[in-house]
Amino acid sequence: MTASSPTPGLRPRLPHLFAVLLAAGLLAGCSLVEPPPPPVCPDVRIDKTTARVVQFKGSGRDVTDIAHDIRLIGFSGECQHTDEGVELTFHAEFLARRGPAGGREGSFRYFVAIPRFAPRPSGKEVLDVDFVYPDVTAPRVRLRDEEVRILIPVPETQSPSQYPIYLGLQLSPDQLQYNRDNPL
Repeated sequence: MTASSPTPGLRPRLPHLFAVLLAAGLLAGCSLVEPPPPPVCPDVRIDKTTARVVQFKGSGRDVTDIAHDIRLIGFSGECQHTDEGVELTFHAEFLARRGPAGGREGSFRYFVAIPRFAPRPSGKEVLDVDFVYPDVTAPRVRLRDEEVRILIPVPETQSPSQYPIYLGLQLSPDQLQYNRDNPL
């Protein structure tokens, strides 16, 4: 047998290798066709200064006077593009901690604001949340508010990213100053 003649019973592997490589290349090419990117949605932002409210019982401001320490810890939701604009649906999430002066029940307010629409009423909505700790000894409760639905009429010439949405706890001037003096 010479070096140039194939071994009897064995076929040259080059055509099979080429076929395997061709098939792999075609399959890889299929993965290069990616779906279009998801549509742009407005940013939802939580400012640190309004992400916390400390409620005191009475006029004292000592740690023993804290009734509740409530924090806006996040949100979950989605957005969809419709014929009318961009529709967002989301749930705001909070953590309430009972302080030494706190009872079993509490309440707070939070806002959803779109500065682009301020000062019109459609620029800000304030929502009320009531809560109850699961039992008298529970030091905290995690809360998920009801679904919030927002429709933003975004003209075709603009991007939804030009309409940021802000979430925050509705604070009195004293509560806002407390947060500035006692940052997280």
